[in-house]
Amino acid sequence: MTFAQDIADLILALRSAETGGLPFNGNGRGSCLTDHDEWMSVCFSKSEGLLDVPRLRNLWSKLRELPAIGNPEMSHKDLIPANLLVQNGRLAGVIDSGSFGPHCKKFF
Repeated sequence: MTFAQDIADLILALRSAETGGLPFNGNGRGSCLTDHDEWMSVCFSKSEGLLDVPRLRNLWSKLRELPAIGNPEMSHKDLIPANLLVQNGRLAGVIDSGSFGPHCKKFF
């Protein structure tokens, strides 16, 4: 098994946890894409000359319009490299789970 498979297995395990009836709180990481329009605008502006920003803006406009599907699922919401513990090229642990909770489910 590879590190990438470890991450995929982790995400699937987290998403399969029961929400216990907790609703999605509607903000922050894991929120619906349209909640991030302002931040994405900043990112696009700062990426001019580095990335194909018109293409990325077009993709963002399509992704943000996708409807929510199903019920909220559990998510770590802060699964960044600094929160992953790695040993011998494998995922050994995950930290900073304070934001573990339901997230808005779109297309992922």
